[in-house]
Amino acid sequence: MTDSIPLIIAGKKQLGAAKTKRNRAGFDTDVPTLRKPDWIRVRLPVGNAVAKLKKKISSNALVTVCEEASCPNIHECYNKGTATFMI
Repeated sequence: MTDSIPLIIAGKKQLGAAKTKRNRAGFDTDVPTLRKPDWIRVRLPVGNAVAKLKKKISSNALVTVCEEASCPNIHECYNKGTATFMI
């Protein structure tokens, strides 16, 4: 039995079943979810290097690309004392 894939019309928004029918990916719910390895997990920095840099940036009325883009890795850079600015 083959399911036909609905025709996609340019400019027409796909909704509900018409949209999900195109996705052929399946998930086996009986298989247990694996945990991520320790090396891929991010550890929050210990100390106040992040707070010091944030205070320095705000006291100079600067705006970083990191903050504007809500970068998920902002603490990694700030902990090393670096920030990205757009000129």
